[in-house]
Amino acid sequence: VLGKLEYFDSTTGDRGYAVTYSSGLAACFAAIAYFVPDRIAIHRGYHGTHQVLSMLKKFKPKAEIVDLHTCDFKKGDLVWIETPSNPTCRITNVKNLQHRAHSVGAVVIVDATFAPPPLQFPLSLGADMVMHSATKYLGGHSDMLMGALIVSSRIAQSKLIEERTSLGSTPGSLETWLLLRSLRTLKLRVQAQSETAEYLASSLVSIKCGVGRNQDTKAIESVLERVFHPTVQLKDNGAHWIKDQMKGGYGGILSIQLKSREIAEKFISELRYWKHATSLGGVESLVDHRYKW
Repeated sequence: VLGKLEYFDSTTGDRGYAVTYSSGLAACFAAIAYFVPDRIAIHRGYHGTHQVLSMLKKFKPKAEIVDLHTCDFKKGDLVWIETPSNPTCRITNVKNLQHRAHSVGAVVIVDATFAPPPLQFPLSLGADMVMHSATKYLGGHSDMLMGALIVSSRIAQSKLIEERTSLGSTPGSLETWLLLRSLRTLKLRVQAQSETAEYLASSLVSIKCGVGRNQDTKAIESVLERVFHPTVQLKDNGAHWIKDQMKGGYGGILSIQLKSREIAEKFISELRYWKHATSLGGVESLVDHRYKW
């Protein structure tokens, strides 16, 4: 079910094949173990991913980790693209990077946790593998831990399943059932969350620009430094490829930068409808202060 959600071509019958894991980081480690690259190209993103990538050096001391946007790719590289990125929601051009990577014999993994189907489809953009922390949007109810890797070949899927047994990261039967339950409402949930985040981002940008200024908006304008959301990136850079990549919407996450740490902490403590917790993708509205980490 998850494989076909990620990629299915009704004309050719080509589809994606999913393998699930006991957590998102377990899926991340399984991807590294599958390719065992000499070098990983990555730019910022989720700190947990970097912790897992650092494990590569324990069994491959000469392995390098380089910056995705400043290095020249070469054969044997693993290009790791987190898009949208955590926590700035920045979109990276998958089609462009996969062309560069594949032209020299590198492989491409997209961490699409922040934008699951139906928002973007990295396999159709040329990625070799897609990773999700299924704990987030795919699970969608804050009641399970799981990760997933999706590939476009049944042979690759079989190899991943074989290696998963050796890694001991097979998910439990309850978690598997909970994921299947959640996939039934994935499209409805994700599209609604995406629309809400886009509305909030647009409203905050308007306030920041002084549109419709009144007493309430002045208070917000006085503490708001910056809004991070794909729609802001689209307007600032004229990056129209973002619309082609994110055909189903821009995701249910937005980030804001306030003018001081003290203001940020006060802001979080005064919220009524958002719970302060480090997670995302569930039915609850959550807020987290990433700077403190």
